[in-house]
Amino acid sequence: MSNKFAYLINVDWYFELHWLNRALATQNSGYQVFVLTKFTSSSIKEKLENYGFICIDVPFTRSGLNPWTEMRTYNSLKLILRTLKPDIIHTITVKPNIYGGLLSNKFNITSIKSITGLGIIFSRKNCYYKLLQLVILFLYRKVGQAPTGAFVFENREDRELFIKRKVTVTQTLIQTAGAGVDLSLYRYEEEPLQGDKIKILFAARLLKDKGLDIIIDAVKKANETSNIYELYVAGIFDNESRDAYTKIEIEQLTASKNIAWLGTVSDMPSLLKMTDIVALPSRYGEGIPRILIEAGAMQRIVLTSNIAGCHELVLDKNSGRTLSPLDLNEWVSVLLEIPLQKDVYQYYARVLQQEVNEKYGDDSVIDMFLKLYSHCSNLDK
Repeated sequence: MSNKFAYLINVDWYFELHWLNRALATQNSGYQVFVLTKFTSSSIKEKLENYGFICIDVPFTRSGLNPWTEMRTYNSLKLILRTLKPDIIHTITVKPNIYGGLLSNKFNITSIKSITGLGIIFSRKNCYYKLLQLVILFLYRKVGQAPTGAFVFENREDRELFIKRKVTVTQTLIQTAGAGVDLSLYRYEEEPLQGDKIKILFAARLLKDKGLDIIIDAVKKANETSNIYELYVAGIFDNESRDAYTKIEIEQLTASKNIAWLGTVSDMPSLLKMTDIVALPSRYGEGIPRILIEAGAMQRIVLTSNIAGCHELVLDKNSGRTLSPLDLNEWVSVLLEIPLQKDVYQYYARVLQQEVNEKYGDDSVIDMFLKLYSHCSNLDK
């Protein structure tokens, strides 16, 4: 019988969006795959089950810190893992990493922990968040005491922080090339900046710290000088996050000339094909944002923030622009510069496309994970 492999992640749609291809490859390599998550959609659960995955609901609250609720989640997961006894568990995002890591140590299960960006908690500097940082790092050190397993990072800064803080001395710390993209779907067809209008896309989870307000204001101000900029906004509402926009807020923000709200878009290659620029003024540490990898694969111009994860992929004035996430004037200045320096920005897009094609395709990312799973499985034996 094939080995049991469990993915533990905080919500179903995130697994479907970012991890489905890797899970299918894991299944095809001979593992029996279990998906442990909070299921918010019966259609996603049905889709995963049709692929042959065994789905188990875990009552995660992604942003809550109520101790009784968290203990209930921990105990539910404890019962699931005690019964399931997977050979390997791959945990993704903070709470799954900590709860799943602690329980893996308890039940002697090999665990792989994906750090997909350290997020808002490690980007803010007030006392509350500094205290949370200390607590999270303390718990990660507990998780890191197991003799086998690994931590996987999407950018070097997060990895370097874990090394500096001595999170583990026994487990491997690996960096991978983001989530990877299917280069057969996200492929270059035409250079950007071919039309009279410059079409800009913001596509992300609809969180305030993703910087939607900055790019909206920048487009409005740039259009006061040169009325050629159109902004398209697409994204997923994330109602569990304290940082989330409501639907009413999004409709109000986008209720302006030259700004269009598209809703949740499933066909991203077609949307990227019709745009010139992808803008992500994120204010917190990302892993490597998937939308930026997708944009690079299709040779779109990328404007993003000079923060962890974003400047891992995009090198300023080489493969795009990395700007201060809160400096509106800088964003406006760059928008006004683009039509005057088309050749330069098209060159940036070509450089980024080459980088993505060489390092960020699905095949190379999946291959790295399958080798890691095989290595950990052999160690466990």
